Amino acid sequence: MELWDSGKNNHSLTQLLSWDKQSHFNPNGWYKDYQDTCQLAKQIKEGKTVSEEDVHKLWYEKSNGIASVGQGFMYKRELSNNVSYLQKLTEKIIKSPAKETYESTLKNWRTDGEFDRVLWTVIHRLFGAASPEQYTSIAGRDYLSTVIDCLKKQFQLSIKPTGNWIIDNQKLVEVVNTLIPDDWDVHTRNIHLWNLYEWATKRHKKIEDMDQIQEDGEEYSVEKEITSSSQNVILFGPPGTGKTYKLQQLQAKYKSQTEGVDAYLWLQEKIAPLNWMQVLVLSLLSLDKKAKVSDIVASKYFQTKAKVNNRDGNLSQTAWSYLQKFTVPNSTTVNYKGRGEPAVFDKTSDSVWHLLDDKLELVDELLVLHKELEQGPPPGTVVKRFSSTTFHQSYGYEEFIEGLRASTDGEGNVHYSVEPGEFLKLCRRAEQDPDSQYAMFIDEINRGNISKIFGELISLVETDKRKDGAHPMSVNLAYSGRPFSVPSNVDIIGTMNTADRSIALMDTALRRRFEFIEMMPDIRLFESDGLIDIGNNQHIDLAELLKSLNDRIEALYDREHTLGHAFFFPAYNAAKAGNHDEALSNLAKAFIGKIVPLLQEYFHDDWSKIRLVLGDSQKLGSDRKELQALQFVRREKVEYQRLFGNQYEPDGYVSDEYRYTLADQNDDIWTNGECYLAVYKPQLSEELAAQVMDEN
Repeated sequence: MELWDSGKNNHSLTQLLSWDKQSHFNPNGWYKDYQDTCQLAKQIKEGKTVSEEDVHKLWYEKSNGIASVGQGFMYKRELSNNVSYLQKLTEKIIKSPAKETYESTLKNWRTDGEFDRVLWTVIHRLFGAASPEQYTSIAGRDYLSTVIDCLKKQFQLSIKPTGNWIIDNQKLVEVVNTLIPDDWDVHTRNIHLWNLYEWATKRHKKIEDMDQIQEDGEEYSVEKEITSSSQNVILFGPPGTGKTYKLQQLQAKYKSQTEGVDAYLWLQEKIAPLNWMQVLVLSLLSLDKKAKVSDIVASKYFQTKAKVNNRDGNLSQTAWSYLQKFTVPNSTTVNYKGRGEPAVFDKTSDSVWHLLDDKLELVDELLVLHKELEQGPPPGTVVKRFSSTTFHQSYGYEEFIEGLRASTDGEGNVHYSVEPGEFLKLCRRAEQDPDSQYAMFIDEINRGNISKIFGELISLVETDKRKDGAHPMSVNLAYSGRPFSVPSNVDIIGTMNTADRSIALMDTALRRRFEFIEMMPDIRLFESDGLIDIGNNQHIDLAELLKSLNDRIEALYDREHTLGHAFFFPAYNAAKAGNHDEALSNLAKAFIGKIVPLLQEYFHDDWSKIRLVLGDSQKLGSDRKELQALQFVRREKVEYQRLFGNQYEPDGYVSDEYRYTLADQNDDIWTNGECYLAVYKPQLSEELAAQVMDEN
C-alpha cells in the first residue's frame, strides 16, 4: 500500500521507474561497474594517458561496465591492429563526445583504423562512458528505437526518432529528465531506462541478477556468453494465403534509414548486384576514363566488388577478361572472338584501357550511378539488409553458395575463378555489420533440392551452430576451400506451397533445422465489409463463398490444397470501398484466372469433381433438372449410339457418359452475382427457377 501511495500525483513513467528501483536495484552489481567505467573516462578527460589496458577495457571487453555486446564485439586481431588508433580515438571522444565527433568517427573508422566493419555498439559504449548525462547505456540502435516507441505508445511522451544514435539519445534524456526522481544520479536513470526496454519487450528475466546491459544476448551476467538471435522460419500453406506478401512485409524489418548510415556498407549494397563489366565502367569513370589494368584493379569500385565476392586472387585476369569481352569490334589491339554488348572499351598499344566517349550513351545509367556513388549516401538513405531468391529444380549450390566462373586473360587463356552465390554474399555483408540483422528470403523453398543447394552448410544454419552460437561450427567451402560459418545475425525465412509438396515430404534435414509456421485460408478477414451488393437486396458473402469451396476441396482432396483468401482480396477491397460492380468483376477475374485453373490442376481435369467444388451439380430447378443458367461448368450426356451407330455399346475405353464445357470467359455467367450465391446457397437455384416460371 505504501508503494502505491507513493505514486500518487506522479506521472505513470515516474511511478513505474520508482517501483522498478525499489524492487530490482542492486548497488553492488551493474551500478558499481557503471560508475567505475565512467570514473575512468573522467580521469582520461582530466589528463590521464590512455593506456593499452584502458583500450582493452573500454573497447574490447564484452562487458565493460557500460554495456555488454553480443554479435558486435571486437575481434582480438582488430584490437591488436588498432591499439594506437583507438588510444587517440578514445581521447578524442572523451574530450569531445559531440555529434560532430560521432559523425567523424563513423566516417573515418575504416580509413584511419584497420577495420572491415563498423562496430556501432562498441563505439556507442564509449560515448556512453564519456558523457552518461547525455547518453544512455542503450548502445544498440534497435533497442533505443524500442524505448522511444514505448514512451510514445505507453506514456504519451512523443519523441520523433531521427535514426542518429547521438541525437535520439539526447532527445530521450531531455524528455525523461523532468520525470526522474530528484535523488537519482545519471547511472541509476540509465539503468532503469534499460529496464524500461525489458518491460516494453516483456522479457521475463530476473532483473535483480543482472550485472549490466547486454545488447545482443539473452542473458545479462558477465559470465554468460552470447546466444544467437537468428531465426530459421518457413511459412507454409496452400496457394493464396499471403506467404509471399508476408515476406514483403518482413523485408521492412531489414531496412535501415539513418543519418549515420555506413558509407562503405551503402557502397557494398550498390556494387553487389552489378556485374564485372559494369564495375569496370565505374572504375574507369573514376580514373578519368583511362587506366592500366593494375590501376583499375586497385580502384575502390573494383576492390569493393572483389570484397563482396570474397575474391582476393586472379583479379587482374578477371579485369582483362571482361575488358576484352566488351571491346569495340574495330579495335586494332584486341583480338578476341567472344565479344559482348555493350562494346565500350578499347586498348592502346601500351596497354592503357579506355572507356570511349562516343560509347557513353550505351552505359548512361552507369554515368548516373557513378555520380551518385561519388556523392556518397545522402541523409535518409535506405539500406537493404536482405537478399531474395526463388528456388526451383535447377537451382544449385553454385547459385546459392559459390561456384566456378570462366574468364579469359590478355593472352586469350581461359581461367576459372570461384564466385560467391546469393547467400554467401549476404553473409559477407552481415559479418561486416554485426550490430544489424540481415535476412535471406527464399520463396518456394520446397521446390529446390535442399541437399544440393545447401551442401555442407545445412548443419551450419542451425541457430546454436552459428558463428556466435552456443556450439559454433565451420566448414571448408567446396570450391574455395575457405573456412566459413554462418553469422548469427542472418535470418533465413522461406515460403513453401503445400499444393506443390506436403510438409510431410520435406527434406528431413531442413525440417529439423527450421521452425514451420502454417498460413491457412482465413475467412475471418472477410467478416467485416466482405459483402458484394448484387442488387435485389442480395449480397455475395465472400467468407461463406470461400468456406464452401474449401470445405468441398478438403472433402474431395485434402486441406493442403484449399484456396487462399488472397484470391478474394481484390473483390473485398473494391466492396469495402463501395465499388460493388468492380468487386463482382474482380471476383470473376479470380475465378477465371486463378481458382478454376487451380481446380483443374488439383483434380487433373476431372470436371465432375470440379463441378462438385463449384456447386454446379446442386444448381437445380424446381423440376430437379440442372439449371445451366447458373452453372460455370455445364454437362450434357454423350449420345454414343448417335455418334457410332445403334449397335455401339460403351466399353472400358469410354467410361464417361457426359461431356463437360467450361463457360467462355466472355460469358455473362461470370458477372452474374447469383451464380456465386448459388455456390453456397444451392436452394437459391430453385427460387430463381420459380421466379422465371412466374414471370412467364
